[in-house]
Amino acid sequence: MKNIIVLGSNGKIGRAFLINNKNNYHFYSDIDNTIENLLSTSFLVKNDIDLIINCLGSTKNKSLFFHSNFFIPISIATSLKKFSLISEKKIIFIHLSSIGVNDPYGRLSLSQIDLKLDQRCYLSFNKYELSKCTAEYAIRNLLNKNEKVFTYILQPSVIIEENSKFLKKVFLFLLLFPFRVPSKASPPITRLENLIVYLDNI
Repeated sequence: MKNIIVLGSNGKIGRAFLINNKNNYHFYSDIDNTIENLLSTSFLVKNDIDLIINCLGSTKNKSLFFHSNFFIPISIATSLKKFSLISEKKIIFIHLSSIGVNDPYGRLSLSQIDLKLDQRCYLSFNKYELSKCTAEYAIRNLLNKNEKVFTYILQPSVIIEENSKFLKKVFLFLLLFPFRVPSKASPPITRLENLIVYLDNI
């Protein structure tokens, strides 16, 4: 049976993954252990960890963006790098990021940034997307070409459950402001159950 560490097990994704697979894997989570303990080399070796899934992240509390979305992923990558130096075991690391890091429809990606070199200027950016983006960049650099750590970075869009408030808001919006949507078009959403299946497949 695989030994898996799940970080963010109190959140929507982590909790769903634990519930759906409680009989399939042996779990260690941040509910029963401190993150520092879970990421220690001694814990990884002693418990023969096969996989770490990082579902931890803050989407609403701006004061936690860089702590949960940047510093914790960096701590995981650093711990795995140290682990790979003393162990021959291969381990999988799945990090949940966000489609927002690509910012395909953001203002800054579509319009030229007017930089005045002789003046200070403020650049508007989304702190959530920036925290996720910098974490991805650091993870890729820390674990680049590491043959013992298989890293998967997933970039889901808005994650919805079966009775999601998001869908109700979209329905209400279309009811109040009807407009034609191409029949083949679909909103950028990720169904929670599909994401759990995808995680399981990895």
